[in-house]
Amino acid sequence: MSVKPVHAFAIQHVINKKGFIDLPSLGTSMYPLIKQRDTCRFVSCRPDQLTKGEVLLFHLNGELIGHRLIEKVEVEGKIVFQCKGDTNLGKDQWIMEKDIIGKLLYVKRRKRSILAFDHLCKLWGWSVLSFPLMSSFLRFYLNKKGI
Repeated sequence: MSVKPVHAFAIQHVINKKGFIDLPSLGTSMYPLIKQRDTCRFVSCRPDQLTKGEVLLFHLNGELIGHRLIEKVEVEGKIVFQCKGDTNLGKDQWIMEKDIIGKLLYVKRRKRSILAFDHLCKLWGWSVLSFPLMSSFLRFYLNKKGI
C-alpha cells in the first residue's frame, strides 16, 4: 500500500498511543495467511526482540508492507532486518529499526481471528521459511486462479 512518510509516522503514532492499529490488507504476498480484505492487527514491538518468522509492518520506499522476518543481523553495531512475502519469489531489501512500525498480532477474516502466535500459524511460518520452493508453488497457484 502506497503511503507518504507522514502517514507512516501517523500509523506509528497510533500504535504507540493505543498499542495497536487495525489495517485492511491489500495484495497477495502473504497468502494464504493474509488474504485480500482481511483486517490485520499490528502491535508495537521492540525490534531487538523480534524473531525469525514474525510478520512485521514496515515502511519502505513509500510503501507500507507486512512481510515475514526471515533474517536479522548486526552490521556495524546496528541491527538490520530482511523480510519476504510468503508468495514472493524474491526477498525484500534490508530494513533498519527505524523502518519497523509494528508486528502482526492477528488476522481477522469474516468472524474468525487467526492469532499470529497460534501453533498452526507458527507451523505455517516455519514451513514457508524451511521450504523456499513453497513460495513458487503458492505463486503458481495464485497466478493460475487469477487471484
